Amino acid sequence: MRRLYEPAAYGPQGACYWAGTLPAADWGRPEGDAGTEVAVIGGGFTGLSAALHLAEAGTAVTVLEAEHPGYGASGRNGGFCCLGGAKASPATIERRFGSGAAQAWAGTEKAAVARARALIDRFGIDADTHSDGEVLLAHKPRAFAALRAEMPDLARAYGVTPLLIPPEALADHGLGGTGTAPCTCRSALP
Repeated sequence: MRRLYEPAAYGPQGACYWAGTLPAADWGRPEGDAGTEVAVIGGGFTGLSAALHLAEAGTAVTVLEAEHPGYGASGRNGGFCCLGGAKASPATIERRFGSGAAQAWAGTEKAAVARARALIDRFGIDADTHSDGEVLLAHKPRAFAALRAEMPDLARAYGVTPLLIPPEALADHGLGGTGTAPCTCRSALP
């Protein structure tokens, strides 16, 4: 079978601080025959979200996971939940697909962040959320110029007010330190 990702993505999960701070859970294995209306394959973010919403709608649902919940990509990511997840800029999306599609995309991103926040609050998840936006760092002057040029697009697409922080003010925003990038654009959710 041809795989999409490098072999390590399918192998044993490497050392992970947060996983190592908790005792291993015994999820057990189902025994005998079981019936369900919907079987969800995979206990990552997508599978668990689907199962939750189906169950809340009254559907009998079973999650099937070969390892443990969050074993795959959901447990190996950086935990980011923010706007601007597309490789293409808002201006590029609008140019290629039209303003309606660009607005729909931005609306979907904002709704996803709001959904995650609502679930964290509703279930009292200790997610260590720490900001009201996202920091975009420029690593060279040309990238700084690109961030500055993109600010109006970010404001229009997401309804935010980006803040461009010059290098000399980074420490004032908790972004100081040796080797810090020359600038930051912080786009906070309203």
